Amino acid sequence: MRRRTVLALAGVTATGVLAGCLGDDGPDTSSPEAIVEAYYEETENEETYPSEVVHSESPLRDEKLAIELLETSVAVTDPNEADIRERLYQVIEESAIQRLVDIATAASDAAIVAATIEVTLTDRTKEDTVHHLVAVEDGEWQFVR
Repeated sequence: MRRRTVLALAGVTATGVLAGCLGDDGPDTSSPEAIVEAYYEETENEETYPSEVVHSESPLRDEKLAIELLETSVAVTDPNEADIRERLYQVIEESAIQRLVDIATAASDAAIVAATIEVTLTDRTKEDTVHHLVAVEDGEWQFVR
């Protein structure tokens, strides 16, 4: 299992799901951990790789994908460029780093949240920790990356 591919596709899958309606109540935006938990709750029912990003001949199309959030914790409050580079480098292109730094700097509050996840591909399971940038927008915590 390629860690970078799994993490990138997990992000794409979750982003695609969040682009739709989040329900009448909306997600819990009360804390950095709560918004990351809401992000993963929205992706729990995804069972395959998103067809928009996987080649039509890829063997990944036959894989069953499950991502379960096990735990969250704030890793860094008020992250700077070095924090973002250190914790988000695995799934972010260099060109996107400055944009994330700008978002974190402009926000009234920002944090990097460590999320321990369990990724299952058909019959293989791996536990991993990924980091997500969250920031306050209009008084509520929002998922950035």
